[in-house]
Amino acid sequence: MAFEDEARRLVEGAQDTVTTPDAQEMAERQQAASAYAGETPEHFVQYGEACLKESADANREVRRVWAECWEAYNLKRPGPERADWQSRILLADPLFIGQQAKAIVRQALVEREQYFEITDPVGQEGDALATFYTEELKIQLNPQHGNLPVVFADACEMACAIGQSPELTPVWGKTPGGSDGLTYDVGMPWNTFRDPDARPRDPWSGMYHIHREFVDYWMLKSLEQSGDNPQGIYVNIDEAKAGGTGGSEAEKEARRKDQQIIRHPYRTSLQVQEFRGVVLDQQGEVLLPSAVYSWSGEVLIREPFTSPYPTLKWPSVSFSPIPHLERFEGRGLLEGILPMWRTTMALLDLTLDDLNWVVNRTFEVEPGLLMDGGQDSEFYPG
Repeated sequence: MAFEDEARRLVEGAQDTVTTPDAQEMAERQQAASAYAGETPEHFVQYGEACLKESADANREVRRVWAECWEAYNLKRPGPERADWQSRILLADPLFIGQQAKAIVRQALVEREQYFEITDPVGQEGDALATFYTEELKIQLNPQHGNLPVVFADACEMACAIGQSPELTPVWGKTPGGSDGLTYDVGMPWNTFRDPDARPRDPWSGMYHIHREFVDYWMLKSLEQSGDNPQGIYVNIDEAKAGGTGGSEAEKEARRKDQQIIRHPYRTSLQVQEFRGVVLDQQGEVLLPSAVYSWSGEVLIREPFTSPYPTLKWPSVSFSPIPHLERFEGRGLLEGILPMWRTTMALLDLTLDDLNWVVNRTFEVEPGLLMDGGQDSEFYPG
């Protein structure tokens, strides 16, 4: 174990050396990546798609469990459809478990005026900074700004339900009260694709982090670089629109919301992927150690640039209530009870169906089901 720990420290130290080059090297890498993007922009799209596929394929079983637990939490009965006269018992146990866990977390946060503690500040300057940030975050995390008790409790609710929380990203923008301040962007876990080698309890481990979502065309267009908008961040939006909108994924997302895909003819949404992490060239060498770029379909719509965060690979954080010891994605509270939940409902259904035949002794004949001159018929209790 001592040898393995020492080897891990050496590897992590080498990774830190790779991911934190000096300013001159970073500028050179940025210049090389910009030139690479100008000559072969398809490389970044192909590299991002390869990473996304690697993550999706490696975690296929994990994502299947997420979908199964999410349907149970939303009280969707599993199994085939049953006849009109047959029982369809629905037990709300999965919903109650998630709501109870959420209530405990939210109560613990609401009862505290201060949600965090800055420990061991160094020197008088450290004490002053600790005092300042403590008071500042009391304001920025209150219900008028970041609203940490509600946001974190909601994240815990989903984590308890499926095993993984949403991706929480702190952003500075308009608060619910209309002023500038700290708020949170919440990204659903099935829209996030991490390196399968990411370590448990470490949200910033692994080579890459990809976030995928549908964004309205008009919103992307308003942020596109142009002569009227030189500060825009996107390019080639019309080219991406012509390439399609990712319909199959839109259908999956609508099903998770218990909705249908309804878009009026004036509204178009594009599927956008944002990549953050290490970019390799075609020979497997490091092209950019900490890059950000976006694509839609087969079109690069945000050219690669160096991430502005000096220590974080990406600004979002996610967690699991029951961490897995060998992978980042953990387990929730529902995964272990689903077989018993289904079995209990099936037994209740069969028991009530049997009682239906015992109590309702009279048979009814459905004329619409009679065929072959009345030789075939279907009976049910009535």
